[in-house]
Formats: sequence, C-alpha cells, structure tokens
Amino acid sequence: LVLNKKFLPLLRFYAAEGRYKDAANLIRLIKIIFPDEAWNRTMENADDQTVLQEYAKENKECEPVLQELLRARRSRQMRDKANASVSSETTGADTSTIQVSISFAFSCDSLGSLDCLFF
Repeated sequence: LVLNKKFLPLLRFYAAEGRYKDAANLIRLIKIIFPDEAWNRTMENADDQTVLQEYAKENKECEPVLQELLRARRSRQMRDKANASVSSETTGADTSTIQVSISFAFSCDSLGSLDCLFF
C-alpha cells in the first residue's frame, strides 16, 4: 500500500478506529520508504502527536483525516483525565470501618433444649 501510495484508505481506517499509534507508525513507515532528510532530522525522536500534526501540514489530502484523529485523541485524553479525577475523589472517600462485638452464650437445660443469649 505504501509503495503504491495507496495508504490513505488505511489511514482513514486507523482514524475511524481511533488507532492513533498505528496511524503515526504508518506515517513513519511512509517516511522511511519515501525519505525526506529534513523530516528525518526533526522527527527522529518525535512523539506520535507531533508526527501526525506535521504530516497533516505537509499533505493536504490527508489533513482532514489526521485532524479528526487528533481531535478524537484530545477528546479521549480529556475524558480519561476527568474519569481519573472522579476516581481519585472516590478513592479519597472515608473508608473507615466500624468494629462491632457481639457476645453470646449458650445454655442447655435438663430437657436438652438449647437457648442462645445475645448481649
């Protein structure tokens, strides 16, 4: 797909599935197969988000797909952060326990009947 420059459907698939890392790795593969010295220098240690943003700037054909993927990623990060905040608030709740002691005694009368006394 990459060699024939027919990777846009795969990129769209990754975007639709929210497969952020896979999309970034596909772009890295594209840049390995079609080398760009300036890209290689600046993107050598770039994170996934930077790779996607820079490729979107360079390739107008892919820009809408990548921008949608980046928006979905930001939305997911904000939702995860909100969920983590709620989770930490719940974790900080009072979890003290109350210890209760119950004492009881058994007595057996001459007829063999068993009585249980709680106190």
